[in-house]
Amino acid sequence: MAALSLHRVADVAEFVDSFRGDDHLVADYLSDEFLDAIEPNERQRLLEVAVLDQLSGSLIDDVCGTSDGAAWLTSLAAGNQLVISLDRSGTWFRFHHLPRDLLRIELERTSPKRAAVLHANAGRWYAAAGDLVAAVDHLLAAGCQIEAADIVAENATELLTVGRVFTVRRYLDRLGDLVDEHRGLTAVNGWLSVVTGRFAEAERSLDILQRLDAGDDAGLLVSLSAMIHLARGDVASGLAIAEVDVSTTEPAYPMVLGAVRVMGGRFDEARPFLTRARELAARHPDHFVAAVAPAYEAVAEIESGRGQLAERLARSSLDYASAHRLQGAAQLALAHSVIARCADDPHAAWLAAHRSVQLARRSPEHVMLVYVLAAAADAAFAERRSEAEELLLEARTIADRCVDPGIAGRYLRRVEARYGKAERPMVDALVEDLTERELAVLRYLPSRLSQREIASELYVSLNTVKTHCKAIYRKLGVAGRTSAVQAARDHRLL
Repeated sequence: MAALSLHRVADVAEFVDSFRGDDHLVADYLSDEFLDAIEPNERQRLLEVAVLDQLSGSLIDDVCGTSDGAAWLTSLAAGNQLVISLDRSGTWFRFHHLPRDLLRIELERTSPKRAAVLHANAGRWYAAAGDLVAAVDHLLAAGCQIEAADIVAENATELLTVGRVFTVRRYLDRLGDLVDEHRGLTAVNGWLSVVTGRFAEAERSLDILQRLDAGDDAGLLVSLSAMIHLARGDVASGLAIAEVDVSTTEPAYPMVLGAVRVMGGRFDEARPFLTRARELAARHPDHFVAAVAPAYEAVAEIESGRGQLAERLARSSLDYASAHRLQGAAQLALAHSVIARCADDPHAAWLAAHRSVQLARRSPEHVMLVYVLAAAADAAFAERRSEAEELLLEARTIADRCVDPGIAGRYLRRVEARYGKAERPMVDALVEDLTERELAVLRYLPSRLSQREIASELYVSLNTVKTHCKAIYRKLGVAGRTSAVQAARDHRLL
């Protein structure tokens, strides 16, 4: 049949790739030689069962409304080559793909409404069994979009944490306009857009959520908004959003609010949020949050000078992630980075730092990547590796694109200063107190306003603002605006 069909096509390679039981000659042949010879009741049963990719007796009974599925399946397997055994116990089977394709085509042609009912039944069976991917696929095939949307919304976190990013993206694409109407799907689209670097789409989802929100989940809106700012490299805006007092009923919400504070150097403020995140994650459970929250805690502790506690938290983060098959999560880069900074052996430090960079590159989170690259450069310089300069340059390039890289920028400057690559030496104390007018200008530096716009806000000239900025940088011991923002936070001026 394939050979005969080849004479009818122009693109042979494409035909070979797509050759299935729905090829015209194959379908006609199998219909004439196979289906027409089967007794009507048996034929109908075969058509109905063919909606399933895998077959078991209990599944057939639940989907088709029969009571002898196991016996029928055993008889079918013994009598012909239609089904192929998938296990040694003779419990699970699948159709050979050619007759399966034919049967599905015939069912859709003769009984489309029955096909939809069967797919819906299968979707609910798989949902109850915990096979979310099969459940959603069948529900979408049945046209049960709301049910499918509910499952995607309720289980997206689980799917994303096991690496099913493209699966979730495919479902959102198939659900079409419902993504902007179903509140749960809109939230999923927002989070997914953040983790894939589609920030404009994430902000659009946030706008839709604000319109759809009935006031019962401000935690979602605040945490998603804060995460967008953090991922884009604007810690100041993330901190401003995170100041809103909201209920944090989902584990991810306090983790994000804690993470923004960590990256802004507000470690004491961050700890209660991260503790809350771990408590909620243990209660639900949410393995992703349970693995990642300690990594942010580890960063807070090492930046606070508590290296031993930081290392314990980082290792607990990685151990938990490994136990739950989440060791590939990008945010675990922070845990590896902390371990690298705590290691006594330069080679062990480099191995941990190298792994942290590998993971961080999977995420579009600029602040995290700057922090991880700076630690990797530090480890590379210590071991005299050739890639040290390149890592440091990459970190600086990304940091300079950030509106406010927070503590990542500060750590980067320390590494640059340590190896003679900084524009000016690091200064831990204020060189001189800022004047009231300088403090007024300083309060605008975390924003996206240009110096000209700051001048307009303060009703002064542009030259006055430029003069104040130069004085601010000198007194804080920094080279530019982004460095001044974090230095001011460190001195509690912001």
